[in-house]
Amino acid sequence: MTVIDKIRESVQAVGCAFLYNAEGEMNDLVARCPEFQNDGVVCLCYLLKNGTAAQVGCSWVERVNVGLFFSMLAEYDFDGIENEERLECCKQYALRWVQSLVNSDTLRLVSVNSTERVYNTTTDVLTAYAVNVTIEELMGITPCNV
Repeated sequence: MTVIDKIRESVQAVGCAFLYNAEGEMNDLVARCPEFQNDGVVCLCYLLKNGTAAQVGCSWVERVNVGLFFSMLAEYDFDGIENEERLECCKQYALRWVQSLVNSDTLRLVSVNSTERVYNTTTDVLTAYAVNVTIEELMGITPCNV
């Protein structure tokens, strides 16, 4: 199972649809995602630069920096109060996901590097709560695997 598969599983476990691609390719995925049309929260995910490998005990594990945008569609001329309610919903899913990593048996939260309130990320108007995290896989490569 890849690290993206593990992230996908963990996001879906908190009730969000999951889309993964390069940052510039998200427009096509957003346009075709039925969960957006049903007022659902969708997590847009992409790997960031500067991952590392770390030795944990006698194993080597990959640490990745990942950006996750817990998002909902918004109207072009959105009402500020209504949009804040959507943003709060996105934030709750994002923080629920971060908390879920505490009990995960596949991923460990190394750090939350930043969060951001986002109001427009693609050609569609999105409201999102973005989380930039460093996570590591809990199963690594031991000397026996090399």
